Amino acid sequence: MLSFFKTYYQKILRNGIDAKSLAFSVSLSLLLTTFPIYGLTTVVLTSLAIKYKLNLPLTLAISYSMEPLRFLLFIPFIHTTENLLGLENTMININELTHTFKEGFLMNIQLLGILFSKAILGWLFIAIPSSITFYYLNLNVFSRISIKRKVLATS
Repeated sequence: MLSFFKTYYQKILRNGIDAKSLAFSVSLSLLLTTFPIYGLTTVVLTSLAIKYKLNLPLTLAISYSMEPLRFLLFIPFIHTTENLLGLENTMININELTHTFKEGFLMNIQLLGILFSKAILGWLFIAIPSSITFYYLNLNVFSRISIKRKVLATS
C-alpha cells in the first residue's frame, strides 16, 4: 500500500518535466498569479495543470511565491489602463477611501468596482503579452538545460 502512494506521488512530481511543459507551467503561473482578483488563482491553476498535464507542484509553488506581485502590480495595472485609454487618473489614498466609506456602502462598492475593472484591463494589456514573451524565453532556457543534461548523461 505504501509503495502505491510512493509511485503515485513520484508520478505527480515527474509529470510535465519536459522543456515545453516547464515553460508553460512557469508562464501560466505568473500570468494567473498577477490577476488582480483574489480567490480564483489556486483553483484555476490546479484545473489547468491537470487538464494540460503540467507539473502541478511547480505551478502552485511559483504561484504562492509570486503572490506579492499581485499587490505590487495592482495600482500599476490601474494606471496603465488609465494612460492607454485616456481616462482620468485615479488618486488612491487613505483619505479618499475613508471618505468613500463615510459616504456609504454603495459608493464604496462603485469605486472598488471601477478600480478592479481598470486593474483587469491593465492586466490584459500587460500580463498576457509579457507572459507569452516569458514563455518563449523560458522555453529557450529549459531546452538548453535539457540538452546539456542529455549530453552529460550520454558521456
